[in-house]
Amino acid sequence: MAFLILGLGGREMHNQTEAGLPQMNEKLIYNFEEGLPGFAHCKRFVLAEEEANKPFGTLKCLDSEETSFVIVDPFFFFKEYEFELPEHAIKELQLVSSQSLIIRVIVTWRGSLSSATVNLVAPVILNANVGLGKQIILSNTSYTARHRLFEPR
Repeated sequence: MAFLILGLGGREMHNQTEAGLPQMNEKLIYNFEEGLPGFAHCKRFVLAEEEANKPFGTLKCLDSEETSFVIVDPFFFFKEYEFELPEHAIKELQLVSSQSLIIRVIVTWRGSLSSATVNLVAPVILNANVGLGKQIILSNTSYTARHRLFEPR
């Protein structure tokens, strides 16, 4: 089984969290068996996406209260973003359908938001059905870890 993740004009992945963030419950906790690269101690995260902050959200670590990441739906900004999900990630995340997929990328910036970059080479993959997550590192790609989110004026 393989999943080819296509942007399709930004339509494919937007229906996953349209309701925003209700009260915290077990369904919103994602377990990352290996943690995130550089944050191996962080195994449990809450995905918070509120309507007022869209398309941005946060991935908040429950194991380290000072650790959280600003995330964004990559298809909102990069309509042509696509990659093939590696077989090992499909197995680890127990994916049986693309309907349960949530794909986000981590945002970083210094100073103003206009300088923000996103890590397109390492998307965060979530399985909403079983509460599993993994940040994968894409190989054989032209994407970068510091892709500008906004074009300079």
